[in-house]
Amino acid sequence: MAVVNKGRAVKSSVSTSVTSPNAKASMGSVSKQDAPVVTTIENKLQEATLERAKKEFSEPTKKTGSRPTKYNPKAKYRVLVKEPTLRKGTNRYRNMQVIMEWRYIGDALRELKRLDPSPGSAMDITIAIKTKAIELLDKED
Repeated sequence: MAVVNKGRAVKSSVSTSVTSPNAKASMGSVSKQDAPVVTTIENKLQEATLERAKKEFSEPTKKTGSRPTKYNPKAKYRVLVKEPTLRKGTNRYRNMQVIMEWRYIGDALRELKRLDPSPGSAMDITIAIKTKAIELLDKED
């Protein structure tokens, strides 16, 4: 019980006794009966956290490596135009210039991947075929 003395709270000398064993646990001290339950819950929480971390960090978020293209890298092609058929100054125009310098799909793809910024891909070869800038000589195996 607190006594008010000139606007200040003063502790009284009356103490309260705790009668239930669970009351001690709620006050911050843990009894021997409650200890295994607490550690079990903590262990389960740690295991769940570890499993989630393993899933997140074991599987890469971005796939690495290159997947095979639909074109045979050893396939040869012939250039049908002198200038790229796309608008000048674009990345696709630059990519088509690279394609027109080479005669094998694999060589062109390798050089397209080296471009920076915005490396090219097999899609640029597909565009070159559709716009009749190149013609495949060796059909796919």
